[in-house]
Amino acid sequence: FSDFVYIKLRIISQVAIDRAVLYLRHTYEFNDRKKGALARKYNLPPNFKMAEASNSFDAPTEFTNVVLIVEGKNLHVNKEFLAIHSPVFAAMFFGEFAEKGKEEVEIKDIVFEEFVDLLNVIHPSFTPITETSVSHILKLSDQFQMKGVLTKSEKFLIVTKRFNIVKKMTFADQYNLQKL
Repeated sequence: FSDFVYIKLRIISQVAIDRAVLYLRHTYEFNDRKKGALARKYNLPPNFKMAEASNSFDAPTEFTNVVLIVEGKNLHVNKEFLAIHSPVFAAMFFGEFAEKGKEEVEIKDIVFEEFVDLLNVIHPSFTPITETSVSHILKLSDQFQMKGVLTKSEKFLIVTKRFNIVKKMTFADQYNLQKL
């Protein structure tokens, strides 16, 4: 990357972190006391509402700058944020590829719901990896070379008792998970 792109990526990542603190997109509800404490700590407005993690890519925001089309459905995302997490997206959006500069990019041969799960793992909702999602999260994070997500998946597999040793070793071999 050029220095300009690197600086822009750093700024976008800081914006994403700051937004995560303010947006507090969790799938669970805080009780009134915790919500009040968070509101005071982060100076949130009294009418602050928790966002739904599952709907976070349905509409554009001030931080989105590209639409990914997966199975004919639109996902509004930020190019720089994806590029930080994936060299595949970095090359796609900032390299010499046809997708560079496009406002809409189709991602083929991907299941929409599985891709949303992947996005939710890296975005401020920080949706946890589960027994039902780990398989497709591993597949997609390997496909898009998201090392951080592979590491999260590996840590999940280390602590879960849901999978037997054979299944864990299959995952370890298939996705080169050294610690598993």
